[in-house]
Amino acid sequence: IEEVTRFLQAESSVEEVIFALLDPESFLAFFERAILRYVEITAPIELSASVNSKGIEFRLGEGGPVASSDIVPYDQGLIDDIGQRFQSLQSAAQRQLVDAAGRLRSLGGFLWNFVLPPTIRDRLDASSAANLVLRLDDSLQGIPIELAWNGRSCLVERFRIGRQVSVQGAVSRGRPS
Repeated sequence: IEEVTRFLQAESSVEEVIFALLDPESFLAFFERAILRYVEITAPIELSASVNSKGIEFRLGEGGPVASSDIVPYDQGLIDDIGQRFQSLQSAAQRQLVDAAGRLRSLGGFLWNFVLPPTIRDRLDASSAANLVLRLDDSLQGIPIELAWNGRSCLVERFRIGRQVSVQGAVSRGRPS
């Protein structure tokens, strides 16, 4: 299935592929694998980031019983600088003053290489999931993890992303004024 899918995604004159499953066992095996593959692709993986006494702990859960985790040093100045650089880039891009795509890739590459730990980067690269949920501490909400660029694509290009920010205390659920 995967090989046919890869082939059909490339430019091809093939318009139809027929799988001839002539006995019940073949059909059941094929159907079971197709369902498992669908679940594997559509089940979200979860990337959590929280600040603790050792630094920023990143934890990547991929739906199984084991989650990868790693810690990078926490530097509030660096976090603030990243946020300011992205805001500056957004402002300059709106005024068409810079090569926004090039600077965005550069900043995204910095996020990928210096904010995300190697174990998490490797797992994200190897994942076949289509959905990613980011769960971030309030203090990390200014980091646009979605824009981390691995040299080929940003996370937001690879995954459908949902973001959840954890805050301490009560959160007003009323209408904004």
